[in-house]
Amino acid sequence: MVAATNLLFAATIGGEPRGKASVRVGHGRGHRDPVTAAYMGKSIRMLAKLWSKGQREREAIREPVELAIVTYRSRPDELIPNLSGRARVAQPPLESFGCPVTPDWDNIGKMIGDCLVKAGVLADDNLITKGSVEKRYVEMDGEPGVVIEIRATGDVWAAFALGADRPGVLDGGAEVGDDEEGSDV
Repeated sequence: MVAATNLLFAATIGGEPRGKASVRVGHGRGHRDPVTAAYMGKSIRMLAKLWSKGQREREAIREPVELAIVTYRSRPDELIPNLSGRARVAQPPLESFGCPVTPDWDNIGKMIGDCLVKAGVLADDNLITKGSVEKRYVEMDGEPGVVIEIRATGDVWAAFALGADRPGVLDGGAEVGDDEEGSDV
């Protein structure tokens, strides 16, 4: 396993997390969810602005990366702790905890991957060699949103598969560890 090394990009998208669901077909036509489409448009604009940050044309990331996504969804009323003094039998925690409701984790990953490509952050979402999506309810008084981190994997063989120099090859084509010609070592 290759551990991700340096942080290449980090961003937070505000608002209730959305996932990229399948296009619904009815009456011979495809129908996209307008709320999801609006969320994607907002996300793409925000990510593009953060990525360029003072640079007119910043090159998209073109190396193998690890993508970590953490979503924070608003709590429904029944998961808000009763702080009035009348204790419930089971009191929800004040801190963030797992959110086992829609959107599905894979749809969140697809949507964020597509947004990162359309915003010019990633050259292609096939560069994501490792990804994680964590779904959480917000901590008390927290705001809903999506936190994104992209890190370089440092995986030289994945980079080689993309066309980088072969790992272990020095200038001139000699393999690392090869003895010089005529050496008795």
